[in-house]
Formats: sequence, structure tokens, C-alpha cells
Amino acid sequence: MKRITLIMAAVLLVAVSSFAGGIVTNTNQSAAWVRTLVRDASVDVDAVFYNLAGLTHLEDGFYVQINSQTAIQSRTITNDNAGLNLNEFIGETFVPVLPTGFLVYKKGNLALSAGFTFIGGGGSAEFNDGLPGFESMVAGVLPQTAAFGSTAYDADIYFKGTSAYMGIQLGASYKINDMISVGLGGRYIIANNAYDGYIKNIQINPTAALSYGVGDGTMTSAPEFFTDLSTTLTGLAAQANGAVTAANGASSSIQGIVDLGGGNYTFAQLVGVGYITADQQAQLEGGLVSFGMDAGNVSAMTAAQAQAAYDGYAAGYTTAAAQATAGAAAATGGAAGTQDVNVEAAQAGTGFTPIISVDLTLLDGDLGIALKYEHKTTMEVTNETTVDGSGMFPDGKVTPAEMPAFLSLGVRYQIMDNLKVQAGFHYYMDMDANYGKVDFNTGDFVTNGTEFLVAGVNTSYLEGNSYEIALGLEYALNETMGFSAGFLTTAVNPNNIYQSELSYALNTNTFGLGMYYNMGNLGLDLGFSSTMYDVYEKAMTTVAPIITETYTKNAMLIALGVSYKF
Repeated sequence: MKRITLIMAAVLLVAVSSFAGGIVTNTNQSAAWVRTLVRDASVDVDAVFYNLAGLTHLEDGFYVQINSQTAIQSRTITNDNAGLNLNEFIGETFVPVLPTGFLVYKKGNLALSAGFTFIGGGGSAEFNDGLPGFESMVAGVLPQTAAFGSTAYDADIYFKGTSAYMGIQLGASYKINDMISVGLGGRYIIANNAYDGYIKNIQINPTAALSYGVGDGTMTSAPEFFTDLSTTLTGLAAQANGAVTAANGASSSIQGIVDLGGGNYTFAQLVGVGYITADQQAQLEGGLVSFGMDAGNVSAMTAAQAQAAYDGYAAGYTTAAAQATAGAAAATGGAAGTQDVNVEAAQAGTGFTPIISVDLTLLDGDLGIALKYEHKTTMEVTNETTVDGSGMFPDGKVTPAEMPAFLSLGVRYQIMDNLKVQAGFHYYMDMDANYGKVDFNTGDFVTNGTEFLVAGVNTSYLEGNSYEIALGLEYALNETMGFSAGFLTTAVNPNNIYQSELSYALNTNTFGLGMYYNMGNLGLDLGFSSTMYDVYEKAMTTVAPIITETYTKNAMLIALGVSYKF
């Protein structure tokens, strides 16, 4: 089962899965975003994250905004391998409270700000039945035990991954003139990932154990079966060796017969000349027959030929016993390979993101254009391993976990006194970032755009950078209340090798709606969004029968935001 541990080791290389945004970047940072899906040109308190320079449009004062989101996400992975007990694997994520918060102090042309966000992750994915790769490797025990009548397997499999990339941001914004404002900021990221999983209680249902034991077809412990098998095979190897070297004493062993020049004679001939007795002949020939040889062929063998046959059986049983204990080199299984595997590991790391922001105000304030650039976050996470039954999670191992550079363009336009539109474009420089993926040939960590050979063809993890386009409308019923709706589409560009049960990127379409309510210094935002993900199909084999895995997700957000001006 060593390949199971290799798959579980890949868990530590998974990039953080975002709820909304790029492959690893969360953009769902306020309730106002959830209800409109675009805030890139915001001039409200959440501009701390979306449009730092836009904070200069606030009235003078001190502002506090707290947002809480409830996130629900489901991942579904199917594998059409007919040999698996399960073909559908569902991972559930439920985050009852995902908080973000912003502080702004505005005075004259200057605004100082701080923010707390979950820039990546923010929840956990729990697979109560494990993942297809785990299931496939456990199912691999059946071909190894088919000779013993096994037709079914069972195991307890579980996996849970938790990830949270917390961002603490500070910034300053300055209004140069009535048209241009600028902002500079930095975000300190604290990354924490945790992984908990096991594969245990692997069972099979042998009905026979070669010719020396019979089972009843009930489920039995695979490690115990292989241990018993190894003991039996070791005994048979000793029996074969004994016939050659010490059967009834050295003078009557096959080796003794050969050493005295009797190797070219059959056992019957040796009885005829009085060299061995008929009982010894029956014992030496009977041993080979008990190993499965035809009695007629055995009686025609010379002593030297019988010696070679016994040596072959001894070597074969010795090798088989070792495989029953440790597993074959080219396959899973064995007593060692089917033992319980438990993993409890974590990762931690930090990084820093510089932020540049520019806001332009045109047409007497009716039109606004905002640009923001977040530099790539160079970051590594270090293993903090508590339990590692797999032997594949060395404590202290360092893995890249970069976040890509990110460019946003936002436009706001006041169409009428009570109708406002916002549009946004996000561009993520994923190709230049290192998500902890490795070159298949060297094992070295590579950026997503680095090409290397796979099956003789140059490829990379990503074909191109990802981007988003969003449009939102906000309608004011009166001076205190309004409604909004938005749409956002995300396009990612993974190559086939990027997609796996542990890390896959999908195109999405998201719809959002909600309302806001302002009462003097107090503001409320309520939003709901639903994200639909494309389905991705990946061929897992290249020859018939073709096995295909499919990946998809769905997600919902419910958000409440409270703002107050002091």
C-alpha cells in the first residue's frame, strides 16, 4: 500500500482553495461584495481591500466595518473504475462564521486604514469516505489475493484538510487633487493548514490459501492474512531446503546423493542399488508432489533434477514470504503495506504583499476608475508533523505556497440618481507563482508555467493566467434602502496534469443579490451568492478500459456586514 502514502503525501502540496476569486486568492471580503460581486471601484469602507485609494472619498471621521460570511461548499469527485466499492466521493465545507473587518480614519486629503481578511482558504474540506486515489490503492489488494479466492475488499478511509490564510493589512491613501487619489499598503499573511486522515482496517475475503489451507469467504484482516501467509510460505521454504540438505541425515539428502556421484540416477535406480530405501524415495519424491508437481514427472527425474526443483521451490517460497510480509516491489499489499496509516500534520508560514492603488474621478464624480496591483507573495510553509504513519511527512519539510500577483480594474458609474453600475476585471499572474507543484522528472518545485516532459511531451501545470469579469447594479429605493445584484465569471487555464482529486481548478459563474440599509452613522449590508462550477473530466488511463475522473463543486455565501461612523 505504499502508493497510498504517496497520494496522501501529495496533500501537503495542495494550494489553498479559495471560496471566490482566483485559484488561491479570496476576493469575497465584504457583505457588499457578496451582494454585488464587484467592488473594485468601491468608495465605501470595504475599499480598504478593494480600492485603497478610494478611501479618500469618505467623509472625515473614523469608520469601523465588520463582516461575517457563512460559506457552504461541496466538492464532488467521481471515478468510473468498476473495481471500486465507491465511485462518488463528496467533500463538504461548512464555515458558519468567516469574519473580515476594516478600520478607516479619514481627515482632509489623508486616509489611514487597517484590515483583517482571509485572503485564502478559510474553511475545511471533509471527505468521510476518503478520495478515489485512496480507494483505488486499497482495491489493488484484490488482484494480489485473487489466487486465494478474494473477491471483495473493505477499509475505513477518511480525510480532512483545513486551510486559513489570514491577512493583516495596513495602508495609507492620499487625495492629490479632485481627480486623482493614490494608496499604498501592505498585507502580512499568516498561513495555517492542517491535515488529518487515515486508511485503516483493510480487509479481504479469501476462500482458499493455496493447497494448505481453506478459508470460508468472510472478511478478514489483510495484514493478518498476509502475516499468516508469510509464516506458511516460510515453512514451505524450510521444507524444500531440508529435502536438499538434511533429509534423514546428510548421507540421504539430495545434496549428499549428488556429492557421492548419484546425481544422474533416478530415485528408483538409487533404491535398486541399495543407496537409499524405498521410504526415503517416497519422502523425496512426495515432497515435490506436495508442491504441485506431477507424480509421473517426478519419478522420471534424476536426483540432480530433483535438487534443482527443490532449490527453485525454496527460492520461490522465500521470495513470496518476503512479499507477503513487506509487499512486492511493483505492487501494493503485504502485511506491512496493508497496516493502518494515520496522518496528523500541519503547515505554517508567513508572507508579505505590497499593494499599490490609484483612483480616478471623472465627469463631476459620476464616473470613477480604479486600479490596484498586488505584488506576488513569496511564501513557504513548513511541516509540523504530529503523527506520520506513512513515513512521507518529514517534520520540518518546507514547501512553496506563493500567492500570485493580482491586477484589478474597476469602474463605477452613476447612471441616474438612484441607479449605479460597477464593473470589474481581475487578472491573476498564476503562471509566475509556485503553488508547491513539482517537476515529475526531477522532483523539484516549479512555477505553474514551467515546462517539463510528461510522456515525451512538454507541458506545464497551467496553460495561462486566470481572470475574472464582473458586473453589478445597485438600485436605491430611497435615501436609506437599496437593492443590488451582480454577476461574475471566472476563467482558469489548467493543463491536465494540474487537475487531481486534491487540487483542481474550474471555470465558474456566480450570481449575487442583496440589499443595504443606512441609518445615519450605521450601515447594514445583507448579501447572498451562488457559484456554479464547470465539470472537468480527466482520463486516468491511456489504454482500455479508460477510467475517467470528473471534478466539480458548488458553493453558496450568506453575508452580513455592519458599518459605523464615529
